[in-house]
Amino acid sequence: MTADPQTMLILRGISGHFAGQDWPRGALDEPPALEHARLRGYVGEVLDVDGATGPNSRQVRMCVEAIRDRDEITALYGFSGGGYNIRRVLAALSADERKRIKLVVVLGAPKNPPALYSNGSWELVYRRDPPAGHMAGPNALLAELTATARRPQLAATLPDARTFLLSHRDLSLLPRVRVSAAADSNSSIRRVQQETAQPASPGSVRALEGSTGMTTFIGPPSQAIRNKPISAELKQVLDTAARAAGIDTIRINSGGQDALGEGTRRTGSTRHDRGRAADLQCVVNGTTLTFTDQSAHPDIVAFVTAAAAAGATGIGAGVGYMGDRTIHVGFGASVNDHSKLTWGAGGRSANAPQWLRDAAAAGWSHAPVLAGAAFQTNAPGLYAVVARDGLKLRGGPGTNFESEKTLPAGTELNVVGTSNQDPSWVRVDLGGDGLLDGYVFGTFLAPVEINANHEGAPEPEGRNVS
Repeated sequence: MTADPQTMLILRGISGHFAGQDWPRGALDEPPALEHARLRGYVGEVLDVDGATGPNSRQVRMCVEAIRDRDEITALYGFSGGGYNIRRVLAALSADERKRIKLVVVLGAPKNPPALYSNGSWELVYRRDPPAGHMAGPNALLAELTATARRPQLAATLPDARTFLLSHRDLSLLPRVRVSAAADSNSSIRRVQQETAQPASPGSVRALEGSTGMTTFIGPPSQAIRNKPISAELKQVLDTAARAAGIDTIRINSGGQDALGEGTRRTGSTRHDRGRAADLQCVVNGTTLTFTDQSAHPDIVAFVTAAAAAGATGIGAGVGYMGDRTIHVGFGASVNDHSKLTWGAGGRSANAPQWLRDAAAAGWSHAPVLAGAAFQTNAPGLYAVVARDGLKLRGGPGTNFESEKTLPAGTELNVVGTSNQDPSWVRVDLGGDGLLDGYVFGTFLAPVEINANHEGAPEPEGRNVS
């Protein structure tokens, strides 16, 4: 007698008229949700009730009853109202029933932070709305999953950084593809491919030359106090970690600085002297990855682990340290300091987020870890081009419009809004004068924090930090 296949129960959003369509039984783009379940090894099953929220929600009651009646339900997927209701479902389950749940997916429920879903042993996948809009959440998550499914999971053992890199992903699976964005006429699944151009000269954000492998390095900004290049040793560590984790672009906000006695352009501790540390952000397919103090994007966790395995000995992060997307990676406070430290707010090891401690420790002990939850945000504002070979500026929202010019990697621009015809294309202002210059494919833009200068953030001076 064979066991029933593991089932992912999928919860729709509320009923109504959204994105030009009526959803009388609850809003949800079902094909990508069901495909997501399949790719994760589950049989997807949509609960046929709308996601009206509240303590008396029929969806919550039906979901809890289904879990109690059927042992094969071990995963939950909630979109919008369904995402909010998952919190009530989990709260209603007994301890034994909660242990049965192995995966929880929450999309488009931003009023509930991920911490509200993190009180169990399950894997949590948490995403806010993508740039294409609320209803595009299931398809955006599917696109993310299909991209990462090409590379194997982290190896169970890690003899050295090179083995970590090769075991985590097959670099041959990273082709440079041409651009187009097309809707599948037979389903609501959108296929998005990269809109790239031929190599172009560096833009207004100074790019580091001589990138090894597949990683693009941007920065540090010329106006930063620590605006000197990072050392070749650190660059190799970052490149190894980025390729292992699937990070395509490293944006350096704060790089090297004059060493004590060698110049006056310096601030803070000695860790950045001679380019031995960097405050950086990780970018994947145009999205700057974020974290909280409770959890981090899987690729950030993998990046920290790989950086530690490759030789980084000082790693700091935390929302109260340098915000929710900037990480310090480097070596010791001096060339003779080989102590391994993590830290958070105030430059104190005691304030290091637990996910950061675990990820770094895994790298230092050559034992990779798997990641928890994350979320992504985006909005009109200042962005930078992160397409390796540049991004084409077009006269309209689509590849059928003439290309006005190619914007080099690192070019900063203002996104003023999304196209009404296709929200994956955005209207941009290059001169900051409020005038429209054209359209670009938004996937290859990453937000630039105007106040992203964290150079005054404290860093541990030496070994004994509590």
